[in-house]
Parts: sequence; C-alpha cells; structure tokens
Amino acid sequence: MASKTDKKQGVSKSSRSSKSAQTVTSGTLIASIIAAFLVGYVVSAFIGGFRSSTASPEDSVGSSGPLFEEAPPRKEYVQELERRASRDPDDETIWTELGNAYFDSDRYLEAVDAYRRALEIDPGNANVWTDMGIMYRRIGEFREAVEAFDRAVAEDPSHQMSRFNRGIVLFYDLDDRVGAFQSWDELVKLNPNFRTPNGQTIVQMMTGLR
Repeated sequence: MASKTDKKQGVSKSSRSSKSAQTVTSGTLIASIIAAFLVGYVVSAFIGGFRSSTASPEDSVGSSGPLFEEAPPRKEYVQELERRASRDPDDETIWTELGNAYFDSDRYLEAVDAYRRALEIDPGNANVWTDMGIMYRRIGEFREAVEAFDRAVAEDPSHQMSRFNRGIVLFYDLDDRVGAFQSWDELVKLNPNFRTPNGQTIVQMMTGLR
C-alpha cells in the first residue's frame, strides 16, 4: 500500500489475502508514520493503508516491527488477475486479489468494484468488508465506509481493525467524537494492547485525542 499523507488520521487495512507482505490487518501497508494521532496529522496510508486479509490485526498494525511501504503491483500482474477474473467470475479469491491489487495501485473505484464482486460470492468475509470501507473513505464516501466497517463487525464480532478504522472515519471525517470513542472503547475491551500503525497502543491514542 502506498503511503500517502492527508490531513486526517489514516485508517488501517485488512484484506490482503494472499501476499506475504505484512499490512495492517491482512493487507497492504504504508510507510512510516509520524505520531499522527496526537497531532491530527494523517497518514492516509492507513486508510489506504493496511489491508486485513492476511495477518491478524495485531501483526498488521506493526506490532512486530516498523511499517514498510510496498511497491505498487506490476501492471502485468494486475492484467493477469483481470484476465483470471474474467475467465472465472465465481472465484472469490481472484476478486479479492484483484481488489488488493487495485488497492495497492490507488485505483480506488476499481478496488471497490472488485471487493463488491468478492462479497457477492462470500458476504461473510470481514477482512474484505474492512478493505472496501477503506476504499470508500479514499473516494470520500464516509457513510459507506462506516457501513462497511459495521458489516465487518457484524460478520466477525471479534474483528479489531474494522473497529479501529470505523473510529478514524467517525472522528476525522464525520466529526462524531462520541461514536469514534465508542468504537475504540469496543476495541479496548477486545484488545487493550492493540497498537495503532504509529506504534501507540489504542489507549494511548485515545488519551491523546481526548
């Protein structure tokens, strides 16, 4: 995932279902981050950043080391995935991988479409719902992003990254501090040691934002 800087705290990824590269919640990642939460400086690498389908939330958020930036997928790789999706449109894995490739290439609308196709086949995949929410945020569809994160939680009540990302969108994009802290409080109950992409614990981040 590329690491790009916005003016709002970024979200973390979740749906990297097949590449071994570590990403925040299973997917893509970002470059290193500057104490973003405390200063309100955003690394949209998080929202455009980490996916959730390959690693656990703890691992994907960077608890095992510094975050790194992945190179965008090669054009040939994306084209091959597109051909495979065309040949086998009922293969959820291919659509997820294609969505991940678009995600990493900053092709947000196409990523949303690919993830939607994957979810039509397997609507219970919380990681893909989370990654689609990240892409919705990237295109400015904040309500749709929250709905996607809500669906991820509904499909997997133990899903941590979706709660983290939902709080980010509520706090920074929808000016809903109450809703954001409720989402993060749920996360604290699940995992008080959850680490944000910049290395803080969720509790430290919340304390800095109050």
